[in-house]
Amino acid sequence: MNVFSFGANLVTDSEKAIDYLRGLKNKLEVLKMAENNFRKPGQSDQDYKLRAIEYLKKLKYLDYEVITQEQREAAKAKYTDEVQDQN
Repeated sequence: MNVFSFGANLVTDSEKAIDYLRGLKNKLEVLKMAENNFRKPGQSDQDYKLRAIEYLKKLKYLDYEVITQEQREAAKAKYTDEVQDQN
């Protein structure tokens, strides 16, 4: 699997969704998650995007946008310790 879309659904826990996708050991390059109700207190849309970018390292597109080097760096800065703890 290298393309997956579950945008505009009733998914509320982005962390569980990303962990599930990561556990599939796939070659996911394109992912659409937008338009779900992921907001937890104190989080923004950017949080789920950065988490997805750091956890799903092969992603090239997220929510139909090319992932930039700046986004990869921000994701690494925010989530690298968390990812390493789960390995």
